[in-house]
Amino acid sequence: FFSSRRRHTRLQGDWSSDVCSSDLTLYFPDYELDWILRTDASDTAYGAVLLQISYDDANEKIYQPIAFCSERFSASAVKWETIKKEAYAIYAAVKKWSFYLIGKTFLIETDHNNLRWIEASANPMITRWRIFLQNFSCLIKHIPGTANSVADYMSRLDRKSTRLNSSHLVISYAVFCLKKK
Repeated sequence: FFSSRRRHTRLQGDWSSDVCSSDLTLYFPDYELDWILRTDASDTAYGAVLLQISYDDANEKIYQPIAFCSERFSASAVKWETIKKEAYAIYAAVKKWSFYLIGKTFLIETDHNNLRWIEASANPMITRWRIFLQNFSCLIKHIPGTANSVADYMSRLDRKSTRLNSSHLVISYAVFCLKKK
């Protein structure tokens, strides 16, 4: 599943056409490139994808996936309001990939617009997660839901286990693409 920098997978907006028509490739991290963390939460789980941005010969952005994650919410977390679930998705993904992100400036992209004002939240749980995020140099940016399709897909996986690793997600996404055709 890993690749050198020679092969490029274009991951823009809706992945289904790009990924289904070519191999999905996970890339080794290049610490000289910019990082993007995309997260999303559904009613029952969260999903995230860690990307790096490189450029092709025509100077077009290429989003290269480094890792995927998906985790089902606990029985108590399922009852949280949406902003808590979305904030937890950010916290959990940053914590999971902190070894990549510590000391680097990175962008967090979410389709939940209210999280841009996470600093103003008075909720104690979100405040604890915000304090954790202060250890990192990151900026939260709102993106349209159509541009966050991979994290959205991973937050809605129908699965029996509570955690899946990157190889399971690549296979699951490939099966999802085949079912859509």
